[in-house]
Amino acid sequence: MGIALVGITLAACQPAPTPWTPKPGTVEARVVMIADRVVANAYPKYDRRKYPMRLIQDGDNWVFDYALPEGMLGGGPTVVIDKKTLNIVKIYESQ
Repeated sequence: MGIALVGITLAACQPAPTPWTPKPGTVEARVVMIADRVVANAYPKYDRRKYPMRLIQDGDNWVFDYALPEGMLGGGPTVVIDKKTLNIVKIYESQ
C-alpha cells in the first residue's frame, strides 16, 4: 500500500515550469539582459533564479517580469523598456 500511495502522490505533482530563455543574438535576449541587470541592481535581495522570466510586448514597450507559481498571490520586480530605444521607461515592484 505504501508504494501505491507514493505513486499516486507523485502522479498528482505538477512538473516545475521550464524556464524561458530567449535565443542568443535576438532583440529579446538583449532586452532580457538589460532588464535582468536592472533588477539585480534595484532589488539585490530578490532571487532572480527562483521564478521563470517573462517578456511580453505591450504597444511601444517590452514588459519584463517573473512568473509566480499558479495560485500564489503577490508580485515581483517589473521592468518596462522602450522598444525603439531600449531605454528603461520604468521599474516597479508589484504586490
